[in-house]
Amino acid sequence: MKWEPIECEYSAELLEGAMARASRLGELRNSIRRGAGNTTGYIGELVFNQLFGGMLEEDKKKLYQYDVLHPELNRVEVKTKKTTVRYVKAHYEGSVAAFNPNQECDNYVFMRVNEDLRRAWFCGHIPKKYFVKYSRRIESGDNDARNDWTASANCYNIDYETCNTMLEILSLIHISEPTRLL
Repeated sequence: MKWEPIECEYSAELLEGAMARASRLGELRNSIRRGAGNTTGYIGELVFNQLFGGMLEEDKKKLYQYDVLHPELNRVEVKTKKTTVRYVKAHYEGSVAAFNPNQECDNYVFMRVNEDLRRAWFCGHIPKKYFVKYSRRIESGDNDARNDWTASANCYNIDYETCNTMLEILSLIHISEPTRLL
């Protein structure tokens, strides 16, 4: 099945909610951006939640393990990258920091957010057991020439096109169309 992201424009209310949640959260232990990415992360979580449903985790101790409890996907860790471009390509990558290999989640979801344009992209999802199998390790300071991205911490990366597509996740959670935010 051909990889294709879901592009969404999110509301000012969603942004306000993400900012409020980010300020309450503060800095999580081992945060790569020391809390500076919290708003972007919450935008990704809230957009995922609006597209596919589930319950956002509120317990800070559990947030270190997963972000959303979903009826079919179970414990979902939403990984969001901030971007400055208006598109997402299939060879772009989702990243999971290497410091928490025993994270108690069942699935990873990858999102991209352009805060200047108020746009977000669902880029794919993959069960944790397959992420571990198909991802590749990147060391802090390594540059990926395909994406012109330099890792700021040791992590594991996976191409979005390796992840499950929108149609695969929709069939898994038994809905025919996601809720459109545009």
